[in-house]
Amino acid sequence: MKKAYKELHKKLQDTYTQPRGDYYIAGSVGEWLTQSGIEPTEKKLRIIYKIHGAIPYPNNPKDRKEILNYLKSTKYKEFKGDNR
Repeated sequence: MKKAYKELHKKLQDTYTQPRGDYYIAGSVGEWLTQSGIEPTEKKLRIIYKIHGAIPYPNNPKDRKEILNYLKSTKYKEFKGDNR
């Protein structure tokens, strides 16, 4: 889990381009990771869901900023003890 957190911390970007077609919330988080050059895995998705408290909307800049700010300001050890 630590390796996944560090990868998100290092690579996750504040850009999201919505693909054509239907918009699926859970699938869009995986798409956001893919667009950032990160392979979406269950661990990485769980980390994002825990930080946000629910499934975020990657096309919403406010949701992306919340997750990115948390990742940049919180070390893995603090995240592990965070009871969000």
